[in-house]
Order: sequence, then structure tokens, then C-alpha cells
Amino acid sequence: KVILKVLYGLPLTEAELVIYTLLTTNERVFEDGIEKLEGVWAVGARGGKSFLTSVIALYEATRDKWKQYLAPGEMGYAVVTATKQQQAQDIIGASCARLMENSRIAHLVTENWTTSLVLKNGMCVASYPCNSTAARGLPIFLLIFDEIAHFRIEGPKADETVNNALRPRQAQFSGAKCLKISTPAAKQGLFWDEFNEGFTVPGRLTIQAPTRVVNPLIPQDFIDKEMQRDPDNARREFMAEFAEQVDAYLPFNKLTESFVLGGDLLPEPSHKYFCGIDQSGLSGKDRFALA
Repeated sequence: KVILKVLYGLPLTEAELVIYTLLTTNERVFEDGIEKLEGVWAVGARGGKSFLTSVIALYEATRDKWKQYLAPGEMGYAVVTATKQQQAQDIIGASCARLMENSRIAHLVTENWTTSLVLKNGMCVASYPCNSTAARGLPIFLLIFDEIAHFRIEGPKADETVNNALRPRQAQFSGAKCLKISTPAAKQGLFWDEFNEGFTVPGRLTIQAPTRVVNPLIPQDFIDKEMQRDPDNARREFMAEFAEQVDAYLPFNKLTESFVLGGDLLPEPSHKYFCGIDQSGLSGKDRFALA
């Protein structure tokens, strides 16, 4: 509830402000009263990511504001992109459809397929796998990347490739939202980069929500056992913490320290000095490196 209220710029009670501070480590509401256009949410496993995604997708799809940006007869899309097509379908078929069927506005649905939910107002909630061509060409008023931290499993820089392909599809809609919701992986990739920017980007809501903060029904003793079995995995899955050890040779802080010069140092006669070069193809964020 607090996440949704902050996303849409609604005022918080004192109790809700405590939860907000816990989720964001921010002592005041960042850009209070302003509806956010971006979200970067690191949420623990079984923390209700699919429910949040479904509620936001259905709400945005039932807003009349998007019609003014569409040509006559053109359909607007709320797109959910996930690591696998089946995962994306489950959000639409199992979550969105169920919420609509149990609501007072169930009559707004005209077509209910496994991959899409078409409403009478000409809007569609649709699911796609994480590839750059699946939703290309669609007018998208809401773009949700589900488990984007794990898109890289589908191929090198898949997260950036899919984001670059679909983000321009939102250009015609003023106020279109883009949400990245995932359990964390390593301190690398698009999800980590945007999360690490924290509250420095206007119009973006950044949160970190451990599993039991958002879903206290998950037994603590289960999480404790997982912490004993595999601490690194449990911290990612249940504490929503980014890891050093997933596809990372060096810790993130060590990498960043190397980019800061401590001033000129004279050579020590007792030391041998070596120079290393890593030639780059200059693709994406890859750079030519000299050490």
C-alpha cells in the first residue's frame, strides 16, 4: 500500500512514513505529492511482486487519460516483460484476470487470453518474454520489467537490449510509467546501475524490500535455514541485497576505488611495475582499459 501511494503521489500517514523510510532509507518522502514515472524496486522472493505488477497494470489500463494519445481504433498497451513467456503469462492469466474477475469492474473485460487481457476502453494488458522484438512497434503507456536482474541469463546485455528496444515505444504518451521490479542479482547490469543511483533521479521511486517486510506470512525459520544453507543466495532472495559473487570476479567497491586517483606517487625502487591492457570492442558500457 505504501509503495503504491508513493508511486501515485498520495500523502502518507505517520505509520506509513515509517514503512517508507524502511523501504527506501530516506527520512523524508522524496518529491512528496508527485506521481512517479519510474520505479526500481528490489523485492525479496515471495514478496508480492506479481500482485504489485497486476494492480498497477490494471489501474493504468483503466485510466481514460491514454486515449488522447492514440489514433482512432489504435489500442494502447500495458506490457509486462519477464524472463520467460510462461512467467509473463502467469502474471496476466493467474493474477490480472483473477483480480478483474473478483472486482466490480469485471464487465470491462472483452477478451481474456493467456497472454493478454483486452478491455472495453481499447486498452490491453499483455505479456511478453524478454527479447527485443516481442513488443516492438506497440504503443506502450506502461512498461514493466519483471525480474529484470535475471534477464542477463538470456544473453549478454539482454537487459539493456530489451530496455533500449521497448522504452522508445512509450514516447507518444505523456506520463507513461516504466517499472523495473526484481529480486536482486549481482552488482552489475541495468537494474543494479539504476538502483545504485538511488534518489538522485527525479521522478523515480527506488526501494529495497526484504521478503518479510512486505510479506510477513513467510516463516522466519525457513529464511533462517536458508541463511545457514547458502548465506549469499539467501541474502539475495530474501533480504533483497545485491551480491558480489554472482558473475563478479572482484567486489564492486574494489572496482570503483580503482577509478579514484590518490595523487602522484613516485616509483619505489624495490617494486616491479606492470602495465595491463584490456582491449575493448566498445559495445554498450564496455571500455578500453589500462591498469
